[in-house]
Amino acid sequence: MLQMPAFLLAPIPASTSRNVLRSPCTPTNANASTARTVRCSVTPSAVYGVFGRERQWSVKQKLRKFVSYPSREKGFFCDVRNLAGVEEVDEAEVPAVRSQVYDDITVTVEKTGWRQRRISGQVLIHAPVEVVWGLLTQYERLADYIPNLVQSRLLEHPDGGIRMEQVGILSRKFGLKVRIVLDVFEDQDNSQIEFRKHESLEFRQFVGLWTFRDATGTEEAHGHTGPCTVLAYALDVKPIPLFPISLVERKLMKDLPRNLLAIRERAQELTMADA
Repeated sequence: MLQMPAFLLAPIPASTSRNVLRSPCTPTNANASTARTVRCSVTPSAVYGVFGRERQWSVKQKLRKFVSYPSREKGFFCDVRNLAGVEEVDEAEVPAVRSQVYDDITVTVEKTGWRQRRISGQVLIHAPVEVVWGLLTQYERLADYIPNLVQSRLLEHPDGGIRMEQVGILSRKFGLKVRIVLDVFEDQDNSQIEFRKHESLEFRQFVGLWTFRDATGTEEAHGHTGPCTVLAYALDVKPIPLFPISLVERKLMKDLPRNLLAIRERAQELTMADA
């Protein structure tokens, strides 16, 4: 018989209240100096996929309550609110490829697997490749101009590479912030920056790629006589089973064009300032 995880079977302390959901948060007990509280709740459809339909009622009632468990990273609180109001999509009905246009940016979403998505888009920037590259490699300043980022900071890497912690807003309505630690790989010869998940409570897969292409004097420059760069972004993402893919997908589709436009604005400001 399928067994439920121990943290779901454990009783929720009477002192635990939804009123304590905040960020940052103090540990749930005085001795847990290295733990921070993480609370989550899921939709019935997510329960079907994890536990099977025959157990939906007993499990659903348990999961609708907030569940507490310690995060692995000391000093951080991952605020995952009650997601019972989020409708999960029927994966069988999701089209293989969809596109939407925001301003002059086309965002494409591909279904690459069960609850897996690839989201991509690109933007034309009136700035040299060197300026755009330098802007995106100032990792600790990304949150200064990228709208959905709350924090971006470098962490120590045991092998001397680039490791970055980012905190982003996934849903203001549900008070949902996500934290992810990324390993970054710069390939200046091929004008690419790849980033991969090193640690995340919310995502099983999170792999992305920035690509920089010099478009000066090409048709893509649309007659602009100065230096131009086409900045392309692609992200392969798969959330954990208890995390609604519909929420992640909508947020990424909404935020990607905003982020690309913010990068373009900042890069063009720097180019004009240096002229």
